[in-house]
Amino acid sequence: MTNLSNQALNDNTDFAAGDVVVLTGACRNFHSDDLFEFQRKFTNTLRVIKSKNHKLLVSDNEIRHATTAEKIAKRLLPTPVTILDMGEVNTISCHVSPLCQVLNKSYMTDVIDHLVRAHKAQREVS
Repeated sequence: MTNLSNQALNDNTDFAAGDVVVLTGACRNFHSDDLFEFQRKFTNTLRVIKSKNHKLLVSDNEIRHATTAEKIAKRLLPTPVTILDMGEVNTISCHVSPLCQVLNKSYMTDVIDHLVRAHKAQREVS
């Protein structure tokens, strides 16, 4: 299964006229969630991009190709947040304090069951 939010985040080569691009965090002084159309090379290091509201001159490291998810959303999406990896499902109980397990065994069983289901769901999505 492909995670659309991560697709081609670092694909920063071979821009062609008409490509859909977004600004990266490296963009010096302009921030926008707009999708831009790559128009042309201005010089060896500068590129012309245009959105509905803006026309900019940027360098290659200031833009990247838009992901499929961004094209669907019609805007720049935030960088995906990585969820803490708690290891294999059968080791999740190792992350729960032994004192908590002793004090309230039934509560901790519910918590561990929830963590196991969440971990399995995360693996299915990514």
